[in-house]
Amino acid sequence: MPEALRIGRRLPGAAFLERQGDRIERAVVGELRRRLEIPALPAGSDDGGAPAPGRDAGHDGAPRSDGRPGRSDRGTANGAAPDADPTATMEQLLQRSVAESRDDSRRSLFRTLLSEMVPDEARILAALADGRPFAVIHIATPGSHGTIVLENASSVGRSAGVTLVDQVPTYLSHLRGLGLVEIGPSHPSLSDEYAVLLTDRPVQEARQRARAGGRRPARIIRRSVRISALGAELWRSTRPAA
Repeated sequence: MPEALRIGRRLPGAAFLERQGDRIERAVVGELRRRLEIPALPAGSDDGGAPAPGRDAGHDGAPRSDGRPGRSDRGTANGAAPDADPTATMEQLLQRSVAESRDDSRRSLFRTLLSEMVPDEARILAALADGRPFAVIHIATPGSHGTIVLENASSVGRSAGVTLVDQVPTYLSHLRGLGLVEIGPSHPSLSDEYAVLLTDRPVQEARQRARAGGRRPARIIRRSVRISALGAELWRSTRPAA
């Protein structure tokens, strides 16, 4: 302890002043806790200056100081918190499966599917909703067992008016993974769309990569894309009012 502090504590009234200081400090801390709605700590505990759980970190769903939503705002479609214990989440899902009706289960499925989609993918689903097919092209290296260099390039992106046209192959692959679209055989009525697709820059670049310096041209695989039965059901159940 510094010498000045030892001397100060020997002065008359020093102990009283020290007790008053402690009392004032506790009153200030108590008022701060009341205003911030932080529960008082148990007697003898030490918070070490750390924020109470859920405060200042955005875990309580309140807006953060940086304006971003709290973690609870980013919960999953099944209602579980993103950092919930996996075992507890599974137990919750199993309990819900007993109580849910067929309609409840369908709504849960649709909410999950929609939460996985980006706006451009929603536009593609809307473009496919009438059931007509669109052209799809894969580009592969030469030979019957060649490697796919570009997959799911499609004319549906421009028809849908997507923002990121170059990401249409990614969008279609994702929608196919969700079971919302189906890739089928080539379609005779799409010959003009295939011809236009072959002039697209990403397709031309993929054809150059597929050649890999060889003399044999890249293999062009023509396919088509349609909305799936699940995609059509999702669209009918959730499409915006006209």
